[in-house]
Amino acid sequence: MRWAEKRKIIMIRPFDQAIDSTDELQELVLASQIYQHFDLEHQDITKKELRSLWTGAVEAHLMDRKIVYLIEVDDQGVIGGFVRLQRNVKRNAVIIDDIYVKQEMRDKGLGRQLVAAALERAKQIKAKRVESSVHRANTIGRDLYQRSGFSTVDPEYIDMEIKL
Repeated sequence: MRWAEKRKIIMIRPFDQAIDSTDELQELVLASQIYQHFDLEHQDITKKELRSLWTGAVEAHLMDRKIVYLIEVDDQGVIGGFVRLQRNVKRNAVIIDDIYVKQEMRDKGLGRQLVAAALERAKQIKAKRVESSVHRANTIGRDLYQRSGFSTVDPEYIDMEIKL
């Protein structure tokens, strides 16, 4: 049975501290950082160090009201991934600070839907561009952004943006 037949996307929605578990978001962010650090080239940091670093970072993002969108799949509200956005008022831009889809849910279009949600949010607040940085070794991430209409701004750092 194909994934799309087994599971369906229920919604993409902002993280809500009243109903969502901060612990679950922290685990997703930690998984994102482990993926970035251990699957790419940075292997000089332990999982414990990442957990400590990103537990604090998630709390800071929530307190600063940086927007975190969760993608729910199936009718049990399973969280399949997230995208975290920042606003840069000076540049009139929205920055995709982090995006992650759980390993078992990849290759199902969830990443594209999260990027689309970020672009929609940027349009709602009348931002002129959406920016992101992608690690050079992250070809999957670069492909995701390019398929979503982003172009490379700085090839050394793989900074990408899309003008709205």
